Amino acid sequence: MTEYVPVDYTTERTSKEYLSVNSCGVQLISLCDRGSKRLNGRKDYHILYVQRGVCHVEMEGKEHQVGEGGVIFFPPQAPQIYHYKKEDRSISHYIHFTGVGCQELLEQLGLHRMRIFRMGRSHSYEEISEKMAREYAMSNRFWEQRCAGLLQELLSIVARKYALRETGVSSSGESRINGVCQVLYEHSQDPPSAGDLAALCCLSESRFTHLFREVTGKSLQDFIAALRMEKARELLSATDMPVREIGEAVGYGDQNYFSRRFKSIVGCSPREYRRRETE
Repeated sequence: MTEYVPVDYTTERTSKEYLSVNSCGVQLISLCDRGSKRLNGRKDYHILYVQRGVCHVEMEGKEHQVGEGGVIFFPPQAPQIYHYKKEDRSISHYIHFTGVGCQELLEQLGLHRMRIFRMGRSHSYEEISEKMAREYAMSNRFWEQRCAGLLQELLSIVARKYALRETGVSSSGESRINGVCQVLYEHSQDPPSAGDLAALCCLSESRFTHLFREVTGKSLQDFIAALRMEKARELLSATDMPVREIGEAVGYGDQNYFSRRFKSIVGCSPREYRRRETE
């Protein structure tokens, strides 16, 4: 059970857990204007995601209109001045969270300085946020742990897109490469050529390979190799297939080359990996 301070009931609290959700939900603003004016902020972190409509936010003396797909982040004690107008029929996802690991996690994700980020609509974010809201509302066994896990997923979605935008990768470029990654995941044994994948993205091969590295952090060859080795690890752990057959199954006709690639990526030979996993 999460231990909170203070003990009186309030959603504005701190926690000794690594990460803990104080409150969350999804709101349709249509009956009256809604918002907040906390000049001294709150004790916890607060993140807003605008699914539809507009959030009017005041930060550092300036008003910002954050539209569909926008993310607004308030750290503890930061002023929170924002409102939604009823005529916009906005849909707002909100999360208040706390924990001793928040600052460390946000720094790891590169989000500690983010305040307003026009991320673009993310159906993944919306689905996970709605799942978190249900978990929080029902408060079944281990809901705290479930909500903390879902929060990490949401933060990682924002962090990935934030990092890409910081390096100049557009939303359309990210979408194209994500589609290619799915194709490679499904056909890692015999993947399409770089030229075919570039044509799929309507890009030149040189532009495609550059964009692929920007989005994934890996070259095309390294990405395919990582997918193959993950499948090889699964087969080594769960089957009695000979190493040669596993190499062939994941796309390597030469057993020696497969073993060398496996060791360079995983850190040990296929046989040593199997021994460790099955002992």
